[in-house]
Formats: sequence, structure tokens, C-alpha cells
Amino acid sequence: MLVEIEQVGVEKAMNLSLVGRVSDKILQDWHQLVRRAIKEDDDSGLPASETPNGTRHHNDWRPWADEIEKQLVNRQIEYVPLTW
Repeated sequence: MLVEIEQVGVEKAMNLSLVGRVSDKILQDWHQLVRRAIKEDDDSGLPASETPNGTRHHNDWRPWADEIEKQLVNRQIEYVPLTW
């Protein structure tokens, strides 16, 4: 997991209001973290409710990822959209 996330804690990092107040670098790192979590879940071959990260099972991942992508657009930072 990324150092920045570990420093603030995952639950605080997933606070939607925090997404708009972090640096561009942290925002990009978080976006990559979500991408890796989705890939890890997809590659696990397990049902959505049993995957390591629960990206498709728990309802907090998608709004957090959407807010990250919204901030990337607002800051005019190029990125590859997540595939849900």
C-alpha cells in the first residue's frame, strides 16, 4: 500500500472530502492504487464478495474512485479511466 495512504489511514483516505485537498501526486497514486486493487480482485478468480479488496462488492470503492477521477479531470491531469 502507498505510504501516503498508510500515513493518513485507509478510512480517512477514502473520505470523499479529502480527495480534493491532496496533491496531484497523491491523487495519481490513489488512482493507481484503485486500479491495482481492481486488477487483484479480478485476477483472484473469486466471487466479488470474497475477493481480497472487495472493489466490486463494497459500495465505498466506486464513489471514491469516481471522485478521484473527477479531481483528475478538474486538475487537467491525463489518466486512463478505470474499468468497472
